Amino acid sequence: MSEVNQTDSRKLVWVVDDDETVLLLAEAVLASEGFRAQTFVNGQTALEAAAENLPDVVVLDVLLPGLNGFEFCARLRSLPGGEDIPVLVMTSLDDPDSINRAYEAGATDFATKPINWSLETRRLRYLLRTAELAKELKQKEHETRLIKEDWERTFDSINDIVTVLDLDLRVLRANRATVEALEKPIENIVGAYCYNLFENAKEPCPGCPVVRALQTGLSASAEKFYEQPEGDHLVSASPVTDPRGGILHIVHVARDLSEQKRLEAEYRQAQKME
Repeated sequence: MSEVNQTDSRKLVWVVDDDETVLLLAEAVLASEGFRAQTFVNGQTALEAAAENLPDVVVLDVLLPGLNGFEFCARLRSLPGGEDIPVLVMTSLDDPDSINRAYEAGATDFATKPINWSLETRRLRYLLRTAELAKELKQKEHETRLIKEDWERTFDSINDIVTVLDLDLRVLRANRATVEALEKPIENIVGAYCYNLFENAKEPCPGCPVVRALQTGLSASAEKFYEQPEGDHLVSASPVTDPRGGILHIVHVARDLSEQKRLEAEYRQAQKME
């Protein structure tokens, strides 16, 4: 096994092959092409080295003593961070079964011997660029998922009824408070008309702030009586627009005024008693 300088910033290529001539040639060409090269004569030694430091890319022979290339590739993929490393499998076995087996084990690409290392360095650069793009995409997907989860937690933490409506007044999204207030599963809420859900009506009611927001493109609010959940509610509707000002959907918020009205009634009664 060849040693490698850990402070070197060049991309690290592992070459795993039991042919010393192949390893010497690979080291020489890879170094001349701006790579760091670390060589291993068997898969087990390379796998043990992976516990301390992972390479940027692996060039792997299939026919190895002990741990063969297929097994090494599969085990590498199971290591933390190993799933993202490009693996170029090389072999003299030019048959579909070997190729399929290599890909099933997690190979990124396949090449048959004898290897033209000068040409293969171009392929290694391509594999590295592709891996970097995939890593960036994976990171962005992770960040997007975290943002989505944070938004959903915030959405569900609102105590008021909040629904997002399309232009036909069908519910696109509903928070947890809506599910609890309507006492319906979310699948029975999404896709339903808001006026049917809250007012048991077959069409939008007169003075509905949601309709007004759709017509004017401006936020609107009104106090309304809802059949479900029964009681007076302060209803507000705010349009969400695209960069050109077109309405994409409406955010509908309903705050239950029952407790507020009860306290106001008790206060008025107390004043009368006084």
